[in-house]
Amino acid sequence: IHKDNFKKKILKDQYNIESEELTKNIERNVSKCISNWHSKKSSTIAGKNNEEVYLLIIEFSKLLKENLKRIYSPYRQALRKVYANNKKTILENLNCVGFISYDNFFTNLSFFNPSTNKQGREQEILKKFNAFLNDYFVRKDSFAFDLFDKSLSPFVYSVSDFNNQLYGKPQTLRNIERIFRINPAYYILSFPLAFLWMNGKYYMFYAQDLRFTYSVNKRLKDLVQRSMKSGRRSVFEITWNIIIDKINEYKAVSSLENMYIVEYSDITNQQINNVEYIGISKLQAALIIDDNIREHLNKRIPTPKKVKNRTIWVWLLEEFIKDKPLMYHIFNYTHSKISESWNGSEKNVAKYTLITSLAVDAEIKKMKSKVYGERIFDTDFFSTYKNVADNVKNTISTMYLIQKATQNVIKKDDKTKIAISLLGYIKGRNKYGFMNLLLKYITGRTVQSIESRGLIVNYLFNNLLSNTICWENYALPMVIGIIYGGD
Repeated sequence: IHKDNFKKKILKDQYNIESEELTKNIERNVSKCISNWHSKKSSTIAGKNNEEVYLLIIEFSKLLKENLKRIYSPYRQALRKVYANNKKTILENLNCVGFISYDNFFTNLSFFNPSTNKQGREQEILKKFNAFLNDYFVRKDSFAFDLFDKSLSPFVYSVSDFNNQLYGKPQTLRNIERIFRINPAYYILSFPLAFLWMNGKYYMFYAQDLRFTYSVNKRLKDLVQRSMKSGRRSVFEITWNIIIDKINEYKAVSSLENMYIVEYSDITNQQINNVEYIGISKLQAALIIDDNIREHLNKRIPTPKKVKNRTIWVWLLEEFIKDKPLMYHIFNYTHSKISESWNGSEKNVAKYTLITSLAVDAEIKKMKSKVYGERIFDTDFFSTYKNVADNVKNTISTMYLIQKATQNVIKKDDKTKIAISLLGYIKGRNKYGFMNLLLKYITGRTVQSIESRGLIVNYLFNNLLSNTICWENYALPMVIGIIYGGD
């Protein structure tokens, strides 16, 4: 059941219906058919032997196929040939297959392979399926209990593809059955059911706590369905917002460090394509656990980019979790606020959010310089993570103080001109030009606040002059102070 089965133009011209709408109608009809079947007392498998269960499954499969044929038949002229190398429509294919596969993933199993899954061979297919469930028997051989390769998990390479020895002993089918008390065959079959489809990809949330994982995925499914109707929010934003809601229950950095979103695009030729594991690093977990920092990063900010005349917004927390620099977005926003006069409430972002983002970005840059520099084996390396939130808060205080000092010394008539010039120096990475302009301005004029002038001089020499890692982060709050004024 997929909109791509249809020729959209023919559907519109001859039947006056969109393929998406027709697909939804078919889905509702099939769901109704399944519900009606479940309501029948005769459909229960309790107390039935294998042969009786086989007959029941075959009867249900036949009913479902007849239902689909009835629904698709009126639109025969609009059907594409998408099956068996584009030689058959879905109606023609339904007359050939033994069972309808729930997901493309299952066609990788030998008994759902097109060469096996043929009409008239249903009993044979079900016997193979039963052997798979009970004896791990596939084709001519049963599963090796000590195996760890693609047969166990599609995310794992085959044995021949392993280039290095594993650091630890991997899980095997025998271990899964012994430790988790679960039939490995069920584990393999449940793989596609764990993922949600949205925007052309499959997603699953994973954490070490099974109950927590289940609760997040359950809520995620509901919110994804709502989001698909509104089309406003990304899966990433929905998922991490749910996780953030749960943080108070899991008030530990370790819980954040072991949460992931697993995603992939599709499965072709028994290969899972475009797999990504998105998680939170130790450094980011140490910051996101802080309520105040998280609150100010959990904001959306407009960008200069537009699609169909609509401004593109980015979620700062998403960029942070994905380990992308925040400085880039804050700079673009500050520049656009001047050049495009983003002063209305719709596109206005609180300066505390901007400064928090710059402080967080600066601290991450400093930490990374330690990791990739000579200090990686320093005794204080791991303890630094414990202090990272406090360091960020201290930086926020310093930046907030300097933006107020800068707004005090720049005259109203000079603000736009000075701000544009300073942004130009930041963009051109001209630290000395930036410092020179400000120092000339505050020393060449009578400044109302001597205290503010002293703060600026000390700030420039302490945070920009010898700073080779993130001086731009410390420079931008001064521009923010100029353009925001006393807001």
